[in-house]
Amino acid sequence: MSFADRLKALLEDPPPEFVFEIGAEGIAMARTDAPGAIQFAALQAGVLEPGYGAGNIKDLESFSEVVRKLVPAGLRGRRTAALILPDSSVRVTILDFESMPEKEEERRSLIRFRLRKSLPFDLDSSMLSYSMVGPKRVLAAVATMETIAHYEEPFRNAGLQPGLVTVSSLAMLDLVPAKTSAVIAKLGAGVLTVCVVQPDGILLMRSLDLETNTTDPLDEISNDLYPTLAYVEDHTGKRPEKLWIAGFGEDSAAAATRLAVELELPVEVLPHRHAGLAGYLSSLPGKVKAAA
Repeated sequence: MSFADRLKALLEDPPPEFVFEIGAEGIAMARTDAPGAIQFAALQAGVLEPGYGAGNIKDLESFSEVVRKLVPAGLRGRRTAALILPDSSVRVTILDFESMPEKEEERRSLIRFRLRKSLPFDLDSSMLSYSMVGPKRVLAAVATMETIAHYEEPFRNAGLQPGLVTVSSLAMLDLVPAKTSAVIAKLGAGVLTVCVVQPDGILLMRSLDLETNTTDPLDEISNDLYPTLAYVEDHTGKRPEKLWIAGFGEDSAAAATRLAVELELPVEVLPHRHAGLAGYLSSLPGKVKAAA
């Protein structure tokens, strides 16, 4: 089954029994029928280093042990699970076209042609999924087959049937009020993912590598966000209404205060520790509410 087929099946079929959000610091898990019951197991430093290459998991046995801790004992049969991968393991981008073919095969060929010029990995050995977010605008997600298989293996070995739903930042978008003009900045392991949403859909999404060992990371983040605000003004004629931030941990309040001053924009914190998982749960029928 292709990446696109699995994504479609996961969205249209009944939700999987388990949902996992994977990050460099650990793995969070929730059952879709247990409101707010999120479990978390930490990963030792260096076990997982998210990236576009195949070898994200540096210590497969340690990673697998954490997965086994989270999967309830005594499960019978192969149970369904969704995986929310780190932002930096899947390339997600917005593509604008002058026109879009009506036939699916021609659309996919056109999208692949555009992506081939910009991907840091081989498109022919990758999985592509896309969604129309406007008449001529496409949200495309691409990951190497090796990367997907590498993440899935420990979960399959634990008796689960996984499928890729999304990456963390896309899942998180369900926590942001609809029909708003906003910038969302999610901090991950060495990566800042920036997304711009408008009342009619997603305008921009990109991931920026952050400097390591910097004395003032917020200064770098603030400087990275300035071009995004300028881009929104150029394309819409006005500034965004708000900046939402996630992933800043204990520094969230201080970061929000400083960014609000430096960017001259209201800033609000998404309080969920596992924002991708919380967003995914909130999108399910019945709106399962996750604990912060």
